[in-house]
Amino acid sequence: MFSYQSGINSTSFITRDGRNSLSGIFFENYIANELTNAGFRLFYWKGHDDSEFEFIIESNGKIIPIDVKKNKGNLNSLTNFQNHNKLYVCIKISSNRFGYDPERKILTIPFYEAFLLIKDLKEKTFNIEDFLR
Repeated sequence: MFSYQSGINSTSFITRDGRNSLSGIFFENYIANELTNAGFRLFYWKGHDDSEFEFIIESNGKIIPIDVKKNKGNLNSLTNFQNHNKLYVCIKISSNRFGYDPERKILTIPFYEAFLLIKDLKEKTFNIEDFLR
């Protein structure tokens, strides 16, 4: 969809040695489309020292930052945001397996389960305890 709407050929994102240099933009666009279709307005966060993540949403009276990573990626931006905003949980959506880091309060959701998370956020039934069972 991103490639079609932007007019950018998807092969343009692949380097000469076969690496996919900007493929993360496709993952971010997929999540943006899912959030938008669920009725969320999209907000991007950029902090100091190149800290950034893709989305901040509100659900059930809670502000929830969402970072989208193609692979594992580092979570410095979420950690920096949490250090200044004592939040209940941050969410990372990636190709990794489901997981929760209780010390950092970061929930990892695989791409293939993102639609379930977004449904819960839309219906305001998102509860971190449900994911920890």
